[in-house]
Amino acid sequence: SQEADLPELPRIGMLLELNPALQNMEWLGRGPFENYRDRNDAAHFGLYQSTVKDQFHPYLSPQETGNKTAVRKVTFISQEGLGLNIAGEVPFEMTALPYSPEALTAPTRGAFHGYDFPLRKSFFVSIDQLQMGLGGIASWQSFPLDQYRILAQVYQFKINLKGVSKTPV
Repeated sequence: SQEADLPELPRIGMLLELNPALQNMEWLGRGPFENYRDRNDAAHFGLYQSTVKDQFHPYLSPQETGNKTAVRKVTFISQEGLGLNIAGEVPFEMTALPYSPEALTAPTRGAFHGYDFPLRKSFFVSIDQLQMGLGGIASWQSFPLDQYRILAQVYQFKINLKGVSKTPV
């Protein structure tokens, strides 16, 4: 089949760029710390609050960070109480960072550090049906176990975006 000739995918979803005023976030899902499909047993399901800037972990070599799994809904809201609610028909994964995925990707590890690039005037939210696991059992450089890999095929994913107005967080 044609899918057999395609590479594996790191994620299936969409990327939104949002206004930095929507810095406050509340999600119903696993947390409060970052977690991934193959690394989420210690992250308990609940209702959590944080900010977008606090989702970034300054790893020695910048990389994507802050993912959340089993998310049912997430709301990004301003100090004035205006915002955006994202809800899935089924649980999804979500990452909100003050950097684009491209900005966090270097040709070689250690080529730059988090202090090398300034915060943007917007932030990025990845809403994913699936995201590949972090790594295998033997080492971080091995592939994730088969159940945490994403093969090229047809996927369908539905989310609802809704503007909100509520009491400030």
